[in-house]
Amino acid sequence: MNTKKLVVFDMDDTLITNNKWWDFNIAMGVSNERDYELYKMFKNGDIDYTEWLTLLESEYKSNTPKETVVNVLSTYTLADGAGGAARIAKAHGLTTAIISGSFTITAEKLAADLGIDYVRANTACKFTNNNTNVAQYFDRLVSGGEEGAAKLLLLEQLCDELGFELTEVIAVGDSMNDVKIFEATGCGVTFEHVAAEVKAASTHTIQSLTEFPKLLETILESAQS
Repeated sequence: MNTKKLVVFDMDDTLITNNKWWDFNIAMGVSNERDYELYKMFKNGDIDYTEWLTLLESEYKSNTPKETVVNVLSTYTLADGAGGAARIAKAHGLTTAIISGSFTITAEKLAADLGIDYVRANTACKFTNNNTNVAQYFDRLVSGGEEGAAKLLLLEQLCDELGFELTEVIAVGDSMNDVKIFEATGCGVTFEHVAAEVKAASTHTIQSLTEFPKLLETILESAQS
Protein backbone atom coordinates (compact mmCIF):
# COMPACT_ATOMS: atom_id res chain seq x y z
CA MET A 1 0.00 0.00 0.00
CA ASN A 2 1.36 3.41 -1.01
CA THR A 3 -0.57 5.79 1.23
CA LYS A 4 -0.72 9.42 0.18
CA LYS A 5 -0.38 12.03 2.92
CA LEU A 6 0.65 15.29 1.25
CA VAL A 7 -0.45 17.25 -1.81
CA VAL A 8 1.99 19.92 -3.00
CA PHE A 9 1.00 22.54 -5.52
CA ASP A 10 3.18 24.69 -7.71
CA MET A 11 2.02 28.31 -7.64
CA ASP A 12 2.66 30.37 -10.79
CA ASP A 13 0.56 29.16 -13.73
CA THR A 14 -0.84 26.36 -11.56
CA LEU A 15 -2.81 27.69 -8.57
CA ILE A 16 -2.79 31.16 -10.10
CA THR A 17 -2.86 32.26 -13.72
CA ASN A 18 -0.06 34.76 -13.20
CA ASN A 19 3.69 34.41 -13.45
CA LYS A 20 4.74 36.66 -10.59
CA TRP A 21 8.30 36.95 -11.90
CA TRP A 22 7.00 38.80 -14.96
CA ASP A 23 4.87 41.04 -12.73
CA PHE A 24 7.77 41.73 -10.37
CA ASN A 25 10.13 42.57 -13.21
CA ILE A 26 7.66 45.05 -14.70
CA ALA A 27 7.23 46.70 -11.30
CA MET A 28 11.01 46.98 -11.07
CA GLY A 29 11.18 48.84 -14.38
CA VAL A 30 12.00 46.05 -16.85
CA SER A 31 10.01 46.23 -20.08
CA ASN A 32 8.14 43.18 -21.35
CA GLU A 33 10.40 43.13 -24.40
CA ARG A 34 13.63 43.21 -22.40
CA ASP A 35 12.31 40.69 -19.90
CA TYR A 36 11.46 38.23 -22.67
CA GLU A 37 14.80 38.86 -24.40
CA LEU A 38 16.71 37.90 -21.24
CA TYR A 39 14.45 34.89 -20.69
CA LYS A 40 15.13 33.63 -24.21
CA MET A 41 18.87 34.08 -23.72
CA PHE A 42 18.65 31.82 -20.68
CA LYS A 43 16.37 29.25 -22.32
CA ASN A 44 18.63 29.10 -25.39
CA GLY A 45 21.69 28.46 -23.23
CA ASP A 46 23.38 31.77 -24.07
CA ILE A 47 23.58 32.63 -20.36
CA ASP A 48 23.29 30.50 -17.25
CA TYR A 49 20.80 30.95 -14.42
CA THR A 50 23.06 33.13 -12.27
CA GLU A 51 23.91 35.36 -15.24
CA TRP A 52 20.22 35.71 -16.02
CA LEU A 53 19.42 36.92 -12.51
CA THR A 54 22.44 39.25 -12.52
CA LEU A 55 21.33 40.83 -15.80
CA LEU A 56 17.80 41.26 -14.47
CA GLU A 57 19.07 42.94 -11.32
CA SER A 58 21.12 45.34 -13.43
CA GLU A 59 17.89 46.44 -15.12
CA TYR A 60 15.97 47.08 -11.89
CA LYS A 61 15.23 50.56 -10.59
CA SER A 62 16.77 50.93 -7.15
CA ASN A 63 14.08 53.27 -5.82
CA THR A 64 10.99 51.13 -6.27
CA PRO A 65 8.90 51.57 -3.09
CA LYS A 66 8.25 48.55 -0.93
CA GLU A 67 4.53 49.27 -1.10
CA THR A 68 4.61 48.93 -4.88
CA VAL A 69 6.38 45.58 -4.75
CA VAL A 70 4.13 44.18 -2.03
CA ASN A 71 0.99 45.29 -3.88
CA VAL A 72 2.18 43.69 -7.12
CA LEU A 73 3.10 40.42 -5.46
CA SER A 74 -0.11 40.32 -3.41
CA THR A 75 -2.34 40.55 -6.49
CA TYR A 76 -3.18 37.47 -8.51
CA THR A 77 -5.96 35.62 -10.30
CA LEU A 78 -6.86 32.14 -9.09
CA ALA A 79 -6.79 29.39 -11.68
CA ASP A 80 -10.09 27.65 -12.33
CA GLY A 81 -10.58 25.00 -9.69
CA ALA A 82 -7.74 26.13 -7.41
CA GLY A 83 -9.92 26.60 -4.37
CA GLY A 84 -11.71 23.32 -4.91
CA ALA A 85 -8.44 21.44 -5.39
CA ALA A 86 -7.12 22.62 -2.03
CA ARG A 87 -10.42 21.96 -0.26
CA ILE A 88 -10.86 18.43 -1.60
CA ALA A 89 -7.32 17.49 -0.56
CA LYS A 90 -7.99 18.65 2.99
CA ALA A 91 -11.41 16.96 2.98
CA HIS A 92 -9.61 13.68 2.34
CA GLY A 93 -7.40 14.33 5.38
CA LEU A 94 -4.32 15.21 3.35
CA THR A 95 -1.80 17.86 4.30
CA THR A 96 -1.40 20.59 1.68
CA ALA A 97 1.54 22.78 0.71
CA ILE A 98 2.75 25.25 -1.89
CA ILE A 99 6.22 24.46 -3.25
CA SER A 100 7.34 27.32 -5.48
CA GLY A 101 10.41 28.95 -6.89
CA SER A 102 8.51 32.21 -6.84
CA PHE A 103 7.89 34.80 -4.12
CA THR A 104 7.14 34.16 -0.45
CA ILE A 105 4.92 37.26 -0.32
CA THR A 106 2.60 35.82 -2.94
CA ALA A 107 2.72 32.25 -1.68
CA GLU A 108 1.93 33.14 1.92
CA LYS A 109 -1.08 35.25 0.93
CA LEU A 110 -2.31 32.57 -1.47
CA ALA A 111 -1.97 29.85 1.17
CA ALA A 112 -4.00 31.94 3.60
CA ASP A 113 -6.68 32.56 0.97
CA LEU A 114 -6.97 28.87 0.06
CA GLY A 115 -6.42 27.36 3.50
CA ILE A 116 -3.22 25.60 2.45
CA ASP A 117 -1.18 24.30 5.38
CA TYR A 118 2.44 24.98 4.44
CA VAL A 119 4.43 27.30 2.21
CA ARG A 120 7.91 26.71 0.86
CA ALA A 121 8.80 29.40 -1.68
CA ASN A 122 12.31 30.12 -2.86
CA THR A 123 12.36 33.89 -3.37
CA ALA A 124 12.15 36.43 -0.56
CA CYS A 125 12.22 40.14 -1.31
CA LYS A 126 14.79 42.18 0.59
CA PHE A 127 14.11 45.77 1.60
CA THR A 128 16.12 48.59 3.11
CA ASN A 129 15.98 49.16 6.85
CA ASN A 130 13.42 51.93 6.53
CA ASN A 131 11.21 49.62 4.48
CA THR A 132 10.69 52.09 1.66
CA ASN A 133 12.93 50.94 -1.17
CA VAL A 134 13.99 47.58 -2.47
CA ALA A 135 17.60 46.75 -1.64
CA GLN A 136 19.42 43.78 -3.14
CA TYR A 137 16.02 42.96 -4.63
CA PHE A 138 15.57 39.34 -3.64
CA ASP A 139 17.18 36.46 -1.82
CA ARG A 140 17.20 32.92 -3.14
CA LEU A 141 16.51 30.81 -0.08
CA VAL A 142 17.88 27.71 -1.78
CA SER A 143 20.69 28.60 -4.15
CA GLY A 144 22.49 26.66 -6.82
CA GLY A 145 20.95 27.98 -9.98
CA GLU A 146 18.69 25.08 -10.92
CA GLU A 147 15.10 25.81 -9.98
CA GLY A 148 13.90 22.22 -10.21
CA ALA A 149 16.60 21.02 -7.82
CA ALA A 150 15.79 23.87 -5.44
CA LYS A 151 12.10 22.96 -5.41
CA LEU A 152 12.91 19.31 -4.76
CA LEU A 153 15.14 20.30 -1.85
CA LEU A 154 12.33 22.44 -0.41
CA LEU A 155 10.00 19.45 -0.66
CA GLU A 156 12.54 17.11 0.93
CA GLN A 157 12.97 19.53 3.83
CA LEU A 158 9.21 19.74 4.33
CA CYS A 159 8.82 15.96 4.22
CA ASP A 160 11.59 15.57 6.80
CA GLU A 161 9.82 18.10 9.02
CA LEU A 162 6.48 16.30 8.72
CA GLY A 163 7.83 12.76 8.82
CA PHE A 164 6.54 11.91 5.33
CA GLU A 165 8.20 9.91 2.58
CA LEU A 166 8.50 11.38 -0.91
CA THR A 167 6.43 8.46 -2.19
CA GLU A 168 3.58 9.68 0.03
CA VAL A 169 3.38 12.93 -1.94
CA ILE A 170 1.10 13.95 -4.81
CA ALA A 171 2.73 16.79 -6.75
CA VAL A 172 0.86 19.21 -9.01
CA GLY A 173 2.78 21.48 -11.40
CA ASP A 174 3.15 22.75 -14.93
CA SER A 175 6.77 23.28 -15.90
CA MET A 176 10.22 21.78 -16.27
CA ASN A 177 10.91 23.05 -12.75
CA ASP A 178 8.48 20.39 -11.49
CA VAL A 179 10.01 17.43 -13.30
CA LYS A 180 12.43 16.49 -10.50
CA ILE A 181 9.58 16.51 -7.98
CA PHE A 182 7.45 14.37 -10.29
CA GLU A 183 10.27 11.86 -10.65
CA ALA A 184 11.08 11.79 -6.92
CA THR A 185 7.48 11.30 -5.78
CA GLY A 186 6.35 9.02 -8.57
CA CYS A 187 3.02 10.83 -8.60
CA GLY A 188 3.02 13.97 -10.72
CA VAL A 189 -0.10 15.74 -11.94
CA THR A 190 0.22 18.21 -14.81
CA PHE A 191 -1.89 19.79 -17.55
CA GLU A 192 -2.66 18.89 -21.14
CA HIS A 193 -1.24 22.17 -22.45
CA VAL A 194 2.27 21.84 -20.98
CA ALA A 195 5.52 20.89 -22.71
CA ALA A 196 5.94 17.29 -23.80
CA GLU A 197 8.89 16.79 -21.44
CA VAL A 198 6.76 17.77 -18.46
CA LYS A 199 3.92 15.46 -19.45
CA ALA A 200 6.39 12.62 -19.96
CA ALA A 201 7.62 13.00 -16.38
CA SER A 202 4.10 13.13 -14.93
CA THR A 203 1.82 10.22 -14.10
CA HIS A 204 -1.48 12.05 -14.64
CA THR A 205 -2.69 14.88 -16.87
CA ILE A 206 -5.78 17.04 -16.52
CA GLN A 207 -7.25 19.91 -18.49
CA SER A 208 -7.46 22.17 -15.43
CA LEU A 209 -7.69 21.99 -11.65
CA THR A 210 -11.45 21.59 -11.97
CA GLU A 211 -10.69 17.95 -12.81
CA PHE A 212 -8.41 17.46 -9.81
CA PRO A 213 -11.07 16.36 -7.26
CA LYS A 214 -12.10 13.37 -9.39
CA LEU A 215 -8.48 12.50 -10.17
CA LEU A 216 -7.55 12.70 -6.50
CA GLU A 217 -10.19 10.14 -5.61
CA THR A 218 -8.78 7.83 -8.28
CA ILE A 219 -5.22 8.26 -6.98
CA LEU A 220 -6.25 7.62 -3.38
CA GLU A 221 -8.28 4.54 -4.31
CA SER A 222 -5.32 3.17 -6.26
CA ALA A 223 -2.95 3.86 -3.36
CA GLN A 224 -5.16 1.89 -0.98
CA SER A 225 -5.54 -1.15 -3.22
